[in-house]
Amino acid sequence: MQEKLFPYQVAILIYMTQISVGIFSLPRVTAEAFGTNGWIGISIVSMIFVVNILLIGLVFHYSKGKSIFQIFNSHLPNFLLKPFYIIIALIYSSLSILIAKNFQLIIGMQYYPTMPPSLFVIMVLLITYWLVRSGIYHIAKATVVFFITILIVFVLGYNLGEFRLTRLTPFIFEGEKELLKKGNQVALHFLGIEMSLFLIPYIAKLKGAFKPVLFSQLLLTFIYSITCLISFGFFSYDQLSNETYPLLTMFEYIEFPFIERVEGIVIHLFLFEVLITIIVFFWGADQLIQHAIPKISPRLSIICLLLVSFLCTIVVNTQVELEKWIYFLRSAEFIIAFLLPILLLLLISISTLRKKLKK
Repeated sequence: MQEKLFPYQVAILIYMTQISVGIFSLPRVTAEAFGTNGWIGISIVSMIFVVNILLIGLVFHYSKGKSIFQIFNSHLPNFLLKPFYIIIALIYSSLSILIAKNFQLIIGMQYYPTMPPSLFVIMVLLITYWLVRSGIYHIAKATVVFFITILIVFVLGYNLGEFRLTRLTPFIFEGEKELLKKGNQVALHFLGIEMSLFLIPYIAKLKGAFKPVLFSQLLLTFIYSITCLISFGFFSYDQLSNETYPLLTMFEYIEFPFIERVEGIVIHLFLFEVLITIIVFFWGADQLIQHAIPKISPRLSIICLLLVSFLCTIVVNTQVELEKWIYFLRSAEFIIAFLLPILLLLLISISTLRKKLKK
């Protein structure tokens, strides 16, 4: 009997999939996107994804327990579905590799300058292979254990002594800003909720299953808003705009009598959140490959996926290249996140209409 996911597991799994290494630079990107008091823009951007969650909730309701693959396969021909599945799988898997490389670049600059560039990525991929082969239920159990890393953000409370309301200024969304491009970058930090569509056959109680997904979105919005609010009060607007990783800089100012470098512990603990994001994306990509090529064995599918995505991104190593590629693939993911539930609802509506016409 297949084990099912409970609502709290779904909520934690989606939250851990959404949050990633981008939070280190999010306050700066928010300042560049919205200007002064840009932290307010986090809640505005979040509302866009609440609409997406409502669409996903409708899919949960009308799918009646059918997986997205069953819905697609019953309405669309294989010659269209196979390339569709493979393209999305490559986007998810390549993005996962780039997220691992981006995190490796950060810890390499800070702590391990002599570490070989691909060593960290290979270690992450080995763990990913093991957990993806174990199945989504074991991934969810591991995610619940790692959820304790949410406490990392609350350590920022030690910086409230340096928080100044005057740095927030009475002006809202003033100053130089790139609303279109940088605003889109802020929105990309909320992606990952679309992975809940792959969980339909694994959720214990599908009725109201969108609620834990909505909870994860609201929790993420709260974490992002608090992080950015403290950043805007800790740095001046100009300082924040020039800080590459404001979050890490704030952790550097925290001092405990029993810990010499707090930011070192934080960034290593944050590895678990990055790891879960990578694993869930690879799990979703593996599901797509197995339905695109049904005859392939589960073990071979994930191995091929890991190798192909690693080779596709092997030339991307510098910070500039990583940011460019991650932005491109995240933008593609943004389209997928909204396109999938709309397309599924359209196919379900067509099926319902056909049944009514037959009657």
